[in-house]
Amino acid sequence: MYILQEKLFDIPTINLVQKEVYSILSSIVDKNGNINKKTVERYCIPYSEEKVLKTIHSSKLKKLSNDLFIANKEKPIKINITLSANTNTYFPTKKEIRISIPLPAIYALNTYIKNGCSNIFEVNKFHFRNSRKWKKGITQFKDFANEYENAIIHEVSHWVDDALHNSFFEKLKVFADQIRLSKEEFDLLYANTPMDSMFFEINAQIHVIENLRKKNIGKWDSITMEDAILSHSGLRAVFSSLYKSGFFLVNQWIQILLKRLSREGLLSASMQTLNQYEIQRMLKYITIREERTIIV
Repeated sequence: MYILQEKLFDIPTINLVQKEVYSILSSIVDKNGNINKKTVERYCIPYSEEKVLKTIHSSKLKKLSNDLFIANKEKPIKINITLSANTNTYFPTKKEIRISIPLPAIYALNTYIKNGCSNIFEVNKFHFRNSRKWKKGITQFKDFANEYENAIIHEVSHWVDDALHNSFFEKLKVFADQIRLSKEEFDLLYANTPMDSMFFEINAQIHVIENLRKKNIGKWDSITMEDAILSHSGLRAVFSSLYKSGFFLVNQWIQILLKRLSREGLLSASMQTLNQYEIQRMLKYITIREERTIIV
């Protein structure tokens, strides 16, 4: 049993999982953007279903760091790479992490194939009924392809946190399920703190920002808080969700992140509190981004 505390874990790049995800994505869309019709058609499973494409046991990660070694010893799990309409998730009671290739993106690719598009970089040339809706699926595929490394780190940090801290995550989940708490009711247990601002989610979000720093080590001091949040679809989603509940909550979340980043020595010279204008500018950017396809 370990004392529950917020801290960064030693979570290096999980190359084994990344390679498997990359291999699957490459079988869907190759490096030149060509869409594999047969693979896409095979992956168009019903939205209500979930298909496991690859399973990796945590024992294969234990040599990467001491924290991963202890986590595997205390709470061994399996990491499933799936096709799913659900998001990436750590399931403490099932002892499982799911890294989910978004099913809506697969349906979008299939729709473009049916309308004569064979390359993901050419989707903007095609216009048909509901094409605007399907372009969002293409953007979702691109986001996942660019950011699955962060998704893996986020969920693995949840698992390590749970394993090193007496399965607190699992106990919370069991408790919430037993009394059938909704997400909103669960928030009330923590002084009306939204789940995305709770300590365990902040911990995972900080690991994602730490990874961003590793990728930008030479220019980290030029990275602003706005840059950090907008760089990752998961952080953008949290921002948008909290903003819907009011400026106070999204501002509070940013303050918590800044305080934690400072404590961990991850605060760049350009990171500071965001004013209401800057927050509204971020929301506008996210809203516009969701309404169009950006292929790079």
